[in-house]
Amino acid sequence: MAKNQKTVSESKRAEQALSEADRRYREIFENVGEGIFQTTPDGRFITANPALARMLGFDSPEELTNMRTDIAHEHYVNPRDRNEFKRILTEQDLARDFEHEAFRKDGKTIWISENVRAVRDDSGAILYYEGTSREITERKRAELTSAGFATLARKLSGARTNLDAGRIIAETARVLFGWDACNIDLYDADHDFTHPLVNIDTIGKEQVDVTPLISARPPTARERRILENGPELILREEPIAFDAESVPFGDTGRPSASLLSVPIKHGTEVVGLLSIQSYAISAYDQTALTDFVALAEHCGEAINRIRAEEALRESEERYRELFENSRDAIYVHDLNGRYVSVNKAAEELSGFTREEILGKHYSNFISPRHLKDARQNFCLKFDVPIETIYEAEIVCKNGTRKPVEVSSRMIYKDELAIGIQGTARDISERKRAQEILQTYSRRLLEAQEVERQKIARELHDEIGQVLTAVRLNLQAIQKSCQTNAPLPRIDESVNIIDEALAQVRELSLELRPSLLDELGLVAALRWYAARYTSRSGIAAAVTCTSEIKGIPHEVGTACFRIAQEALTNSARHSNATKADVCVEGSNGELYLSIQDNGAGFDSQLFLDGMATSALGLRGMQERALAVSGRIEINSQIGKGTEVMVVVPLKKI
Repeated sequence: MAKNQKTVSESKRAEQALSEADRRYREIFENVGEGIFQTTPDGRFITANPALARMLGFDSPEELTNMRTDIAHEHYVNPRDRNEFKRILTEQDLARDFEHEAFRKDGKTIWISENVRAVRDDSGAILYYEGTSREITERKRAELTSAGFATLARKLSGARTNLDAGRIIAETARVLFGWDACNIDLYDADHDFTHPLVNIDTIGKEQVDVTPLISARPPTARERRILENGPELILREEPIAFDAESVPFGDTGRPSASLLSVPIKHGTEVVGLLSIQSYAISAYDQTALTDFVALAEHCGEAINRIRAEEALRESEERYRELFENSRDAIYVHDLNGRYVSVNKAAEELSGFTREEILGKHYSNFISPRHLKDARQNFCLKFDVPIETIYEAEIVCKNGTRKPVEVSSRMIYKDELAIGIQGTARDISERKRAQEILQTYSRRLLEAQEVERQKIARELHDEIGQVLTAVRLNLQAIQKSCQTNAPLPRIDESVNIIDEALAQVRELSLELRPSLLDELGLVAALRWYAARYTSRSGIAAAVTCTSEIKGIPHEVGTACFRIAQEALTNSARHSNATKADVCVEGSNGELYLSIQDNGAGFDSQLFLDGMATSALGLRGMQERALAVSGRIEINSQIGKGTEVMVVVPLKKI
């Protein structure tokens, strides 16, 4: 009897353990981040967990298993991938990291990586497949984009006509983004006309070239907007319908749901329009738009190259004439960096004869401090087929140096890089103009400071004295009054005069703090920081890590104004609670840092002039340049702001 009870007890414990294990497995199955599934060899889902349902856009696992009954055609974008999947499992019983593209419920596609095993019966026949899935769309998009652009560059280098380039661009866009319609039009800015190059639409289930049906015409309202304002992403919502500015083509009865449109540019010139469209809702996003802009840049470069080649074929002699008579130095050097061709302007620019230049390495003609930039731009073209533009100084035959702007690109023959072609433009006049502008800017700031000092002095000496005299008169009247009736009014007037005197002193100090002239930059900053803290509630502190002597008047003024502007901006916009100002001198330079712990902002956006409130930041730049200094404004949203100023000193 006791033995039977022990057996029953052990059986119950085994059942409980099995139940607990099943519960834990079910909990993992329901809550794990990866998709888990079982499917039959003939293409039906047996089970699926919630993660897989969410991944594929279904409301529940039940909806997924009920709706997907033909996996090869309803789940796989490419049914051949399903056949390869089954072949691997049939031969190996295990598929690791099997990647394929799958349809979501809404028709969009995603990339999936799966680890799957085949489950067989006792006879060896496959009963079902079971495994896990994880989404790798972003990784595949990056891989496809990188590979697509690399292939694109090679193909475009071999394109001989605009039509060849257009078809390559259209096919690349189809691979990278997918489309039901693609438009590539060339733009004639002189006549304000677009000329169709490649126009393909999906009619029925076939892609049809409808370019012959489209004539040259002025830009449509949407095209005009793209030409003037740049790239555009349009995502229509159901019910999908043509809008007022649509000009249907091809299948004119079916409007697109998603549209990507960008101008095709070479430099700043718009040379065409590139657009792709999809019938699927939300087929594209901002990331796709960014990549699409890059594709348009390749298209612009290809169109420009093809135009140049066509012009060259039309008249080799005319090109030679332009080459020889160009005001800019034009050169070609091989992949080892040795010049193989230069024009007359290169001789005039450098003072060397053509014979003295040819065969020499470019490093013989570039000043040592610019060699690093030159080498970096040279190497960059091996990695990315782009035109590079940078500034350098060339060393002339007579030992002088001239500033130049160098623009260069890789030359290809039969899709192989064979050399570098570039131009070097003398920018001495531009540099002199910049120096003149900086001089004018410095003089303007100096005049502004003089005027501030004059106004501050007049406020303090003239208006302050007048107000003081009025106050004394009021006090004399107050003492000589025979009756108490007017005394309240006189007291009120005295108080008003006191407030006016305080405001005059405040304005005078704001315009030109006397401490700046009397005790120097550090003392003035500490005084201003104390006033700033009391007025703004932001705890501001000034530190000076070393004794700094002999700060020129104009440098002290510029640094004080920059700190004043930076702290004012912090009080107005940052919601900071703390600001630190640090002044130090080292190696003949003055370093000024203003840092807060506020909300921060996109500093590059402001410095590029994309915001009207960038005037204050540009003012700080102007003040730094006026004293031959440099300024860095580093800020990120949510990470505070730092303004760093470096100004050279004659001695410290």
